[in-house]
Amino acid sequence: MNCKLLKVGLLAASFFFLTLQAQVNEQKILPHDGALFGLYGQAASVSGDLLVVGGGPGFLKFASVYVYNNTPNGWAQQAKITPSDSATYGQAFGKSVAMHNNRLIVGAPVDAEMVNNSGAAYVYEQDQGSGDWIFASKLFANDPGGGDDYGLTVDIHGDFAIVGAPNNNIGTNLDQGSAYIYEREDGTGSWIFRQQLLASDGTANHEYGWSVSIFGDYAAVGAWLADSLEGAVYIYKRESSGWEEKQRITPSDKQYGVPFASFGAAVSLDGDRLLVGAWGMDLTGAAYVFRRDNEQWVEEGKLVTDDSQNSDFYGWSVALSGDQALVGAMASDDVSDDNGSAYVFVRDGNSWMQTDKLISFDATSGDQFGYSVGLDNGVALVGAPGQEENGEAAGAAYVYDGFGMVGIGDLSDGIPGHFTLEQNYPNPFNPSTVIPFSIASAGEVELTIYNQLGETVKTLVQGSRPAGNYQVTWRGYNQRGAQVASGIYFYRLRVDGFQQTRKLIYLR
Repeated sequence: MNCKLLKVGLLAASFFFLTLQAQVNEQKILPHDGALFGLYGQAASVSGDLLVVGGGPGFLKFASVYVYNNTPNGWAQQAKITPSDSATYGQAFGKSVAMHNNRLIVGAPVDAEMVNNSGAAYVYEQDQGSGDWIFASKLFANDPGGGDDYGLTVDIHGDFAIVGAPNNNIGTNLDQGSAYIYEREDGTGSWIFRQQLLASDGTANHEYGWSVSIFGDYAAVGAWLADSLEGAVYIYKRESSGWEEKQRITPSDKQYGVPFASFGAAVSLDGDRLLVGAWGMDLTGAAYVFRRDNEQWVEEGKLVTDDSQNSDFYGWSVALSGDQALVGAMASDDVSDDNGSAYVFVRDGNSWMQTDKLISFDATSGDQFGYSVGLDNGVALVGAPGQEENGEAAGAAYVYDGFGMVGIGDLSDGIPGHFTLEQNYPNPFNPSTVIPFSIASAGEVELTIYNQLGETVKTLVQGSRPAGNYQVTWRGYNQRGAQVASGIYFYRLRVDGFQQTRKLIYLR
């Protein structure tokens, strides 16, 4: 790959850019006060032109979270947020973060204000005039207990927030876990406790609340140790009477009796779809997409890669945004031990295809790139809390900006007069190439890459398409998500009775 590395300073922070292609940039972001054992990057979230990264206290430093905004010169640090009531170094503020529009929630699972190590969560709102982040509410469990880990997971969407407490004891059931729903009160702007969520079949050691997500009238809560350590996810819907459990989800290929499949270790809701991580499934890890069909959530696909290895922890973190999914594998050994990676998938119809594998440009042993991930509208954020540029376990985060709708795009300015398959550009290419084609009338379209033996390498488009001018991006991955070897390949367009083939060259 021909890349240009630039180093620039913005707002007293350090930034590194690596251009991957014309549309996608990789940017490394570091806090201006990064410190030894800071674990910056242990939590990440993206919303529009804002992103937030959570970090630990570092050596003799209070824990903080850092907010960045998108500028013409890249992502720049906008704010550093530290709770004003911090009395100790050990409350783990920033262990979890979530952002939606101008609202931010931060977990502090070791906060001791109510009970020693019971936990708390903080909500902030951005002032639209000044851009400052204003403290709104500090949230607690209605039944705080020592070691509950309340705030280990958080999410926020609109006027609702959810906080997980996976080690909450329910009666005599140790570590059964629970989750808590809060609503923003009109007028005051305060966040009010609404409901404690419990699994209908909850029991000891399920750690329900290990993962949480909320979107609109739906919430998802993961219990990664349920079913003899195989895991489950619970779906809730907001009704007039409150939040009601609607469905208990497990994967279709559930491995009975296999411990630590960890289904539900990470969850992400977006619209009518749910993405679930299972870092122990098949030993290599997996992720699953579920689609809401009326009021039933049905499994739409299992997102797997053919280069995952045992103990990669693929599925440790997940993020979903529209037709894109991002899955972290924080322990993959692509460059060295546990450098970590993340995989990008794109949906076409009801099928999901891997389009990219992300590895940081300066990957080193123990980075744990992929420990946290965030995704929104073509912007991917990946945390690497083990990265050591600012010292041992100081941490870093990486932004991949410009994915947009990777894959197929309709460029129609009108209906073309004939069917055409254009020459790809650039050619030869690395890392990606664009294939334009035109469809004169609606029909069943298939665009496929073949090797020189005539074997199918990758089907880029398959299904009904209206008349129009289109283009597809291919990044050199085969049908199973692995990068292909350098060489000559052929791509063929079929639309009903029309067929045309052209040649392309991929260079690694």
